[in-house]
Amino acid sequence: ASAWAENPEILAAEETVRKARAGVAAARTAFIPDVTAYARQSYQNGVPFLVRNFGTFGVAFNWEVFYFGKRRSAVREREAQFAQAEENLQRVKEEVAVGIERSYNKVERTKKLVEVASEVVKLRQESERLAQNQSTEGVILVSERRQAAAATYKADADFLQASLGYLLAWAELAQAAGRTPGF
Repeated sequence: ASAWAENPEILAAEETVRKARAGVAAARTAFIPDVTAYARQSYQNGVPFLVRNFGTFGVAFNWEVFYFGKRRSAVREREAQFAQAEENLQRVKEEVAVGIERSYNKVERTKKLVEVASEVVKLRQESERLAQNQSTEGVILVSERRQAAAATYKADADFLQASLGYLLAWAELAQAAGRTPGF
């Protein structure tokens, strides 16, 4: 709901719907006849047998009797544009909803990867500690201890990569919701 309220694509589509609705209303006003009321005062000095100051008032009514379907076709065209704008709005809302759902699933998946990578780091650190103790006692070779240390460093790198993926997934979710991603 907040994504629909803040997403610029949805806001633009809603404005297009409002514009199309106003276009339909404007096209329907073509059926209203033009009625003009007027009043005026005139002064004349050239004809002596007419009154010098006189006023006139009246009503003018213009209505085109034969319009050959022009107004009706304009209204139908605007109604079609309105329907198209509404369909576009629904399409954009569905795209945003799908994008948010996909991004949310990605966030959940990367969160699980971060948890697994964290457990692997703990396991490798414990393995390195045991290898250090065994190397001190002379049970294993120094090369095996260094392999355990290398595995710990690789686990740390995998954890950092999983954390980066999680942060990127959050940024993608924020972008899909129409917000500027920030950390």
